[in-house]
Order: sequence, then C-alpha cells, then structure tokens
Amino acid sequence: MAISTSPTSAILQPGIAGIKLLDDVTGSNGIHLTVSDNTLVTGGPVGAIVTGKRAVLQFSRASVPSATFSDQTGNFIILQGNGTTFAGDVDAATVSFLLQGQPVTAAELAAKITDQSTTPNLGAVIR
Repeated sequence: MAISTSPTSAILQPGIAGIKLLDDVTGSNGIHLTVSDNTLVTGGPVGAIVTGKRAVLQFSRASVPSATFSDQTGNFIILQGNGTTFAGDVDAATVSFLLQGQPVTAAELAAKITDQSTTPNLGAVIR
C-alpha cells in the first residue's frame, strides 16, 4: 500500500470510512491524498469521504488499479460540502470497484457514489 499526503493529516477511520479527508475551512492549508499501488479499501460503511474544496483525493495513474474499493455497506465515495465550500472532482478512472468479489455494473457504481450527479455544487467522480 502506498499513500502519500500533504500535509500528513489524512484520517483512516475504519468505523466511519476507509479514507476520510476533511478540509479545515478556518485554516489556510488543505489536505491532499494520493493513493497508488492497488491500495485496498475493504468493507466498512464508506470507502472514502472527501469534505470541502481544499480536500483533494487523487488516484495515481502510474499504477492500475491505483486502488480497489470492495464491499462497502454504503457508498464507495462520498463528496460533500464543508460549510460553503464543496469537494472538487475526483478522477477514479484507475480504481476498481467490487461487490462480493465481482466488478460492479455502471448502475451499481452510480448508486454508490455521491457527487454532482446527486448533489448540486459538488465535483464529479470521474469514472
């Protein structure tokens, strides 16, 4: 597993989400997490939660898949606002999404992602 952050304050909270990034709207620094080398995010309620416009989740294009989200009971990825700021785009083209060990269909994937397709002002999860 290879995860690099800037600054180093990514939160791994398996009871809430495999990955949770929160932009501190009162500070001047955001958070940036790059995921690579087929990092596994398995089970739990949510794969990744990205909150606020300076919270950036990036999946490396150097390794395919860069990550695998598998068997979350809720969403794979949730983008959400933090006060008046909203999470931007996430390019998940190099990410594998699985349910019970099988790749998800386009409809299953759409149902397990919260982005601009479900909530205005949010960025898009690009697949």
